[in-house]
Amino acid sequence: MTKNILFIIIIAAITAMTASCTDDEEFTSGSDMRLEFSCDTLRFDTVFTTIPSATHRFKIYNRNDRGLYLPSVRLASGGQSGFRLNLDGQTGTSFTDVKINHDDSLFCFVEVTVPAHNSDTPLLLSDSIQFIHTDGTIQQVVLEAYGQDIIMLRDCHITDSLTLSGIRPYVIYDSLSINPGATLTLTPGTTLCFHSGASLAVRGTLIAQGTTDQPVTFRGDRTDHLFTYLPYDRTDSQWGGITFYAESHGNRLVNCDIHGGSYGVRGISQDSLYILNTAIHNVAGDALCLTDSRAVIHGVQLSNAGGNCATVIGGTIDFTHCTLAQFYPWASSHGSALYFANVADGEVHPLHQLQFVNSIITGYSHDEVYADRMPDSDAPFNYQFSGSLVNTVLTDADQPYFTQCLLDTIGDTSYRRLAEKELEAPRPMPREGNFHLLDLDNYIYDFALDSLSLAIGLGIDNVPADCQTDMRGTRRPDRHPDAGCYQKK
Repeated sequence: MTKNILFIIIIAAITAMTASCTDDEEFTSGSDMRLEFSCDTLRFDTVFTTIPSATHRFKIYNRNDRGLYLPSVRLASGGQSGFRLNLDGQTGTSFTDVKINHDDSLFCFVEVTVPAHNSDTPLLLSDSIQFIHTDGTIQQVVLEAYGQDIIMLRDCHITDSLTLSGIRPYVIYDSLSINPGATLTLTPGTTLCFHSGASLAVRGTLIAQGTTDQPVTFRGDRTDHLFTYLPYDRTDSQWGGITFYAESHGNRLVNCDIHGGSYGVRGISQDSLYILNTAIHNVAGDALCLTDSRAVIHGVQLSNAGGNCATVIGGTIDFTHCTLAQFYPWASSHGSALYFANVADGEVHPLHQLQFVNSIITGYSHDEVYADRMPDSDAPFNYQFSGSLVNTVLTDADQPYFTQCLLDTIGDTSYRRLAEKELEAPRPMPREGNFHLLDLDNYIYDFALDSLSLAIGLGIDNVPADCQTDMRGTRRPDRHPDAGCYQKK
């Protein structure tokens, strides 16, 4: 007990001495006393006007041998630009009598709300933080932010026919729903940015008609970065997703980019869902989930899903020239590239026809295709794969359902060991080597085909008319097209 008391007394004495030294430190200012900063210019990602930005920060260093006194630190605009500061715990646009001990530093936190400027293109907003010495010398850190005007939609229910254009982004809070009998048409270049938790519920009709150069985009509304190398737009769970309910019909997604959601697209008892040349990427749940639906899925990329890239429960579904790529990076536990069944929760869902033509179904695991058939039932369970690169393990009973297919076993480790022993044999690539670019460290994925991909020329002839070109505008040959949603140039 005595030792503990002595220890406490010593610590208290050291603390008091330190505080005394700090209080007694000499503070001065002038042109010979220079500050240093962790950056000369603090740049914000493009921010949506009228919505407060994320907080950025930089550090202010006093590397002099004396404490530094600044009579004023202020925004050059006088606080009229929309930037706001927090300096050493104090919030405002100007500060007086700022002191920084020698060999010490301060954090400065910066936010901005860019005012609306009635422009369809982003405009640069700039200001500077001025650090004013006693002799009038000024040091500064420049602030820059591009502001994009938006159209805000809050808890929006569409009750009639409505067309949205691609002039400015639409930022959606709470929800966006299309009521029965109503039609929402999205023209080329339209971007819908959903706030956290917001989703699109379709009970009427959605026509999203993009082009190769101007896709229709569905994404989250965050434009800042989680880390320097990782924008939030490259992560999942930033918004909800799109659900087509049973009462909706005639829905079309053409040349769309859907990414970053809690899930991608859900279809419930759809009678005519059509998806063409569209990417559904980087979602926390299923990228595409269809239940008891009739759907045509052509030229579609379904990739990196925390659930399955594609889940099909019953129905009649045609997948042609699709790429299902399961390289989900956010958790070690995730679904497969493809799951199909004629049963769910103990109930029968007849699978009348599921076909994959000229497609790629692959991923990290040993087998990326899983099926579930209702036991002791004669409910339809019909499926067929042709002209496709499939990462799966087949039994003898499976063989009739796979025509002119190639099994994607290129990532098998035993094959790698064998190849390394044979000097003339090519070294096999991991399965992701089939694709142009998978920068796993920076979460960048490009599922166009690598020049050595096994999918090149694998497809069967006579592709459907709507698959003549891929989503990047590359034309497919009539004979021996590449499997997957991208044709090698």
